[in-house]
Amino acid sequence: MRELLLLCFFLSTFSCDHNELSVCETESPSFTDCVEPIINLNCTGCHVYGSAANTSTILTNYDAIKLAVDQNDLLNRIKYNSSNENMPPAGKMSNQDITIIENWIDHGLQNN
Repeated sequence: MRELLLLCFFLSTFSCDHNELSVCETESPSFTDCVEPIINLNCTGCHVYGSAANTSTILTNYDAIKLAVDQNDLLNRIKYNSSNENMPPAGKMSNQDITIIENWIDHGLQNN
């Protein structure tokens, strides 16, 4: 009986399942693999060159996104969705996506 309990413990402790966190959530997120897809999905519909919606903030490449972070604009807009000034206009980004962007910022805004 003891062996069976130990086996169950080890299997449950070391087995993989679909609830494990992705690399984007657990380690220093890659710009290309983690951050850029989030920005593309949520932001570049409006924040592109020549967009009628917003030509002052462009979020189509690493340098532009880093500039928005450096100006304390990007994170403030995606974290606090309490007025029309916050982004994205469709509603607040998921907490998971915000955390990934925060982790990327905390780990030095790597262009990787």
